[in-house]
Amino acid sequence: MLKKLFLIVLICAFFAPTNIFAGDKKLYVAGSLGLLFTQDSELSSPDATLNATARGVNAKIELDTGVALTLAAGTEIMPKVRGEVEYSFRNAGGDKLTSDVGSIGLTGYDAESMALMFNGYYDFNSETKWKPYLGGGIGFGWVNINGAGLGVTVDQTSDAEFSYQVMGGLGYQYDANVTATMGYRYFGMNDPTFVNIVTASYDTHAVEIGVRYSF
Repeated sequence: MLKKLFLIVLICAFFAPTNIFAGDKKLYVAGSLGLLFTQDSELSSPDATLNATARGVNAKIELDTGVALTLAAGTEIMPKVRGEVEYSFRNAGGDKLTSDVGSIGLTGYDAESMALMFNGYYDFNSETKWKPYLGGGIGFGWVNINGAGLGVTVDQTSDAEFSYQVMGGLGYQYDANVTATMGYRYFGMNDPTFVNIVTASYDTHAVEIGVRYSF
């Protein structure tokens, strides 16, 4: 079942852009707002000299709880299967920088990410207005870090990196057009690199509520 679902998701992600404006399909727009939890960001460097110097230090950045926002437009590709194009924005403030040699508090720092994703969803059969769903997506994302502190001012955006996500939750079909949703979303990205010196992992979890309007 999971392999079949994953295959459906990939097909939806590939065909979503070409199906959104198809005249004989059910179109929809959707949005969500979520509480964001970012995993500790492990720091490393593509520079072999810096990596050798920092070996064993295990530096990482911890971020506060943040917010996640998504906006999407999609279509029903086949019964129970949807494809969509999505823009997402995430923001969390810096908490502290920790390593084996100690920790330093961070104030005034923010980590923002933007992503353009192609998603696929599978809506499970239900005899009630409650509709469980699972989904996944692939695309590209960017991370921007900015702020001032510790004697350093930072405003740097990474290059576009391959991104991926998995979603699951429950929808409530209020009427023929409106469906309210609540669910969980994992979002990950290939490690973004800043100023060609520091590479940082970026993985987030979000608990979200949203709404989908079908035309």
